[in-house]
Amino acid sequence: MARTKTSVEYSNFTNGFITEASPLTFPENASLDEVNVNINKDGSRQRRFGMDWTDTAVPKAYVGSTLASTGYATSSFTWKSAGNDGENTFGVLQRGRDLFFHDLDVGDPGNSLIFSSTLTAAECPDPTQPLEYTSANGKLLIAGGGVYVSGYYWTGSAVAKSTPYQLAMRDRFGINDSLAITSRPATLSATHEYNLRNQGWPNSTLCANGMTGQLGSPILADPLAQTFTNMGWYPSNADLVWASKIGAISGTGAANIENLDTFSSWELEKQFFGTTPAPKGKFAIDIFDRSSSRIGTSGVSGLTTDITVGGINAIASFAGRVWYGVREDYLTGGDNRSPHLGNMIFYSISSTDEDRWKQCHTDNDPTEEDLGDVLNTDGGFVTIPECGRVYKLIPLGESIYVIASNGVWEIFGGDTGFSATTQTVIKVTDIGAISNRPIVDGENVIAYWAESGIYGIQIDPTSLRGVAKNITEQTIQSYYDDIPVALKKQARGGYDPISKQVSWLYNLESKDSEYYFDKELLLDIARVAFTKREIDGLERVSGKGPYPTTYLRLRNLLSGTLTEAVTASGLIVTASAGDVFTTLSAAEQKTKTSLMYWIADNKDGADEDMYLGGYMDFSFYDYPKVEDAVGNFGIDAEAYIITGSLTAGDSSRYKYAPYVSVKMLRTESGYIEDVDGTVTLIDDSGCYMRAIWEWTNDPTTGRWSRPQQVYRLPRFVLYDSSHTFNFDVVNTRNKVRGKGRALSLKFYSEAGKDMHLLGWGMDIAMKSTV
Repeated sequence: MARTKTSVEYSNFTNGFITEASPLTFPENASLDEVNVNINKDGSRQRRFGMDWTDTAVPKAYVGSTLASTGYATSSFTWKSAGNDGENTFGVLQRGRDLFFHDLDVGDPGNSLIFSSTLTAAECPDPTQPLEYTSANGKLLIAGGGVYVSGYYWTGSAVAKSTPYQLAMRDRFGINDSLAITSRPATLSATHEYNLRNQGWPNSTLCANGMTGQLGSPILADPLAQTFTNMGWYPSNADLVWASKIGAISGTGAANIENLDTFSSWELEKQFFGTTPAPKGKFAIDIFDRSSSRIGTSGVSGLTTDITVGGINAIASFAGRVWYGVREDYLTGGDNRSPHLGNMIFYSISSTDEDRWKQCHTDNDPTEEDLGDVLNTDGGFVTIPECGRVYKLIPLGESIYVIASNGVWEIFGGDTGFSATTQTVIKVTDIGAISNRPIVDGENVIAYWAESGIYGIQIDPTSLRGVAKNITEQTIQSYYDDIPVALKKQARGGYDPISKQVSWLYNLESKDSEYYFDKELLLDIARVAFTKREIDGLERVSGKGPYPTTYLRLRNLLSGTLTEAVTASGLIVTASAGDVFTTLSAAEQKTKTSLMYWIADNKDGADEDMYLGGYMDFSFYDYPKVEDAVGNFGIDAEAYIITGSLTAGDSSRYKYAPYVSVKMLRTESGYIEDVDGTVTLIDDSGCYMRAIWEWTNDPTTGRWSRPQQVYRLPRFVLYDSSHTFNFDVVNTRNKVRGKGRALSLKFYSEAGKDMHLLGWGMDIAMKSTV
């Protein structure tokens, strides 16, 4: 039977795995599925290292307490330039209310604890929720979901804690006193008195002691009481105290001259201010407990309760200010003038002074006659009525973005940048985030999980405004949709500036703690390509784990080593300090990383150790220091990649591929020879391949070929004293049996060995008839 032949060559896998493609038109450079392989910039794929912590890492031990038993949250932050010193970079790790500060400028961050601290219940009311962080002027600021902001600073030799502060705003709202704007009541209620004081009416000032032409010497008195004494009524909510001064007098007597610029209730009676309310905001009050601070600042007692129950759940630094997003649970007391804090984004006065970062208001008193103008450096708030719950505030470019449940908004200024007098708010998208935990900000992108997909926000080069895009719609939407919504909300995000990749820890099934994870999704920003990892926890006699719980970004590259004991005649060599070890491996990965992981090692269900670790085990075993229930240490992190279905442009005709040529990078870095002459390779590779015919997804169909090893070093290789090899690429020709209308290949790792796939090629023979 006649056949036609076609040669194909694949050497690029940079599009990651894709679920949104037809089996008949699967895109090139992508995979049907893959696990535990890195997306390299050169198009190759390499097996990831194993998850581990170093031999010198010191755990934080918790006796009788685990994340599973307490529900405590974990989170992290990289505090750069602490104390405004570019050489100081500290990693801050949260477990419940406990904070641990690690020096990231040392060899092993897991053994570099320099300070620990515990937040109070007022600073962190709910320890099951992750903290929010930012840095400003070299100081670390933390929002723990309460009404306080906690601060830490570098003294030059140690980390120290500042006094927590609460946010203040000017009372531009007042209290509903049930009076019309122009009403001048005959009785003075506590609420109306407060409103008048907040509108600039002082407790005492110089008051005219008679009508014009009958003036005596002015007296120091309360202008409200003086008005009632002279007029029989109190000022209205439209009346201005400074507009009721005596500006001109007749006569030259001393008494007359002394009354210039004094308050006159008779002058007030002549004024008509219409229905325009008088300016409010003389008093700066606490944004949450408004009623108590109103009483404290004004001295007016008997005011009604007006309290927002909630806390500060988002914090950021932008435009020389500190910004705050607020969670509003419910209102206690209050009235129709009470502010809805959940719809307000607060920003502080522009200052390097920490004492000013709590002042989300103007410096000038807006009720003053001459000095009430808003300054560019003032603090204040931006109101977004439809935002829902605010999850994150993220600076990007010349704007700050509000990531909320009902959408994303961009806040920016004019040509000179944001200020209290120049600001604009625009809506980027009405697709909001599903929760605050999976939101990630990178160098030039914001990524977040929504119910309908994973969205990215980048700056449009033409308009310079933020643009949102669903980045899973054409890639892995089906896979994303299969993640339960409740588990999507628990996912934790991180960004690696070295690899330019965004990572998310997540689960497909619930764990004992919502901060235990065994899955990881990676997004390569430049290629908009996804890959995934599986980090299985070990099953012990009692207890489970370890599990990564959150990320920590390093200042430099993450590095690891593989050591072995030095032996002589089969015995371990020892010294006075213990066993002697030597470095065994020089392995490296093409895709570098700067991310570490805060790992919870739930040892027995009751006690738990917290380690800083990462992908640093060169034997490709996850947790090789941990023993499972049957005495094994660690678990091999199997890697595989299943290529897209090849139809050679014709999905109807049967095809044959007698041989597949596989190209892999040689990884061996040397060898060890024992006294018997037996050679053991260092950093050796292994890779198995199976052919998959007819779009099948199950080996039991009989359309999968038998596994075969496709990484085979040439037999003529000679080892010399320099421990080098004379080739970089291992190319093997591999027999493939079977036939079908479509062909996929599964490449998968060999336990404990590297796997660096460069590409593959074959000659396809096709029947001439259907």
